Amino acid sequence: MDVLPGAEPAVRRGVIAVAHFLACLSISGGKTQKKRGEAMGDPVISRAAGLLACTCLGLMLAAARASAEDPPQYWAVTGVAADDVLNMRDVPHGDSKKLAGIPPNARGLKNFGCLKPEPSLDRWMDMTEEEKKNAKLEWCRVEYKGRQGWVAARFLKPDTGPH
Repeated sequence: MDVLPGAEPAVRRGVIAVAHFLACLSISGGKTQKKRGEAMGDPVISRAAGLLACTCLGLMLAAARASAEDPPQYWAVTGVAADDVLNMRDVPHGDSKKLAGIPPNARGLKNFGCLKPEPSLDRWMDMTEEEKKNAKLEWCRVEYKGRQGWVAARFLKPDTGPH
């Protein structure tokens, strides 16, 4: 049985660990064992530990649900003027080489994933305001009419499939 299908492996391991902890608490009656047969611990602390574990489990389940959303397989262009094109670039940066112009009504761009480049602090300190503005943009790698490249994510919306 797959625990939380679609969740990140670390989230799944965390959920399993918390479930195991809760099972141990219920088996020991909420108390930890000092020596075989000798119970130790304050029931209030044990309840607090159980409550903390339940809270952690709830937070992990919420995070798993949020990350379980699959990204779209295809994109459609949006927000590009009718007399303009969406520039496909060789690397995820506005100043990089333009590979192609994608029409403003294009659909069925295959999604190969998105990223938000993060420059190092040293690089950030040397950047101009315009470069900093471009550095904060999210980029997606797409395929359009057999060509692959990077486009600004703000001009994409989920699409149903190839057209």
